[in-house]
Amino acid sequence: MEVFRAHNEKCRALSGISLAPGTVIRYETSLRLTEEFLQKNYQKEDCYLDEVTNQFIEDFEFFLKTVRRRCPLQRREGQPRAGRGALLESDARSVRYRRPHEPRAVHGQL
Repeated sequence: MEVFRAHNEKCRALSGISLAPGTVIRYETSLRLTEEFLQKNYQKEDCYLDEVTNQFIEDFEFFLKTVRRRCPLQRREGQPRAGRGALLESDARSVRYRRPHEPRAVHGQL
């Protein structure tokens, strides 16, 4: 967890410079959830990097999806969708989606 904390410290210093503040908050949440997972599943407060195996990752993913009910691939109602047909602009009256194959205007040209 020491490496994780050091990473988050660097990210905090970059908040608002090259990282969005929301990204830093997500890193902090990831640290907290990883600590919770370690304590619940392994009764440990820390682990070595070589202990982070495929099985560890699969168990952590299961923990997030079931115990914590967090699944990044499932959108909650009202969340914008990402990827194909991603939301471009929105106001109170209309929502416009752009398909990846639509040309973009560059300096007034198509």
